[in-house]
Amino acid sequence: MEGIIILSIIITFIIITKAIVADVCMPVVDGIQFLKMVKGNGTAKDIPIIMISGLEASELSENLFEIGASGLLKKPFEIKDFLTALSKDI
Repeated sequence: MEGIIILSIIITFIIITKAIVADVCMPVVDGIQFLKMVKGNGTAKDIPIIMISGLEASELSENLFEIGASGLLKKPFEIKDFLTALSKDI
């Protein structure tokens, strides 16, 4: 439900949304489900999404990029790494 609400907000503000940052581990709708929802939506599918995660699995990063994530930051991350990832997408 929370993911659907967030997606509705993104669609409402599509004109000003330049990028999305989402954690892989979120309550109710996890980051992978959220990524699939956004990338499956015709209105929001082109918004770059940078995922963040404390998980170590390389399969996870492959899966995220296959679904459409534009970046992945491992927690904890430096602000310069975040800004670099963000600047590639906007």
